[in-house]
Amino acid sequence: HAVAAVGDDVWAGGDDGALFHSSDRGLHWKRVRLTDAYGAETGVIVSIHFDDPQHGSVTIGSDSRWSTADGGVTWSHE
Repeated sequence: HAVAAVGDDVWAGGDDGALFHSSDRGLHWKRVRLTDAYGAETGVIVSIHFDDPQHGSVTIGSDSRWSTADGGVTWSHE
């Protein structure tokens, strides 16, 4: 449903909180889990935005938002 790219980093998101990251322009992909103390995200990812490779956000269809300041290693639910 959503794709964003900054340099070599590509992010793709879809249903059930599915978020994937490639650091090599899409040659290899890794699943990224959006989780917090309340559990894993299960909504539809409708938007992905990165200002640079380290700082980005993901918007879920229910208008909740997750953000990262470390390239997607950790995420905060807003």
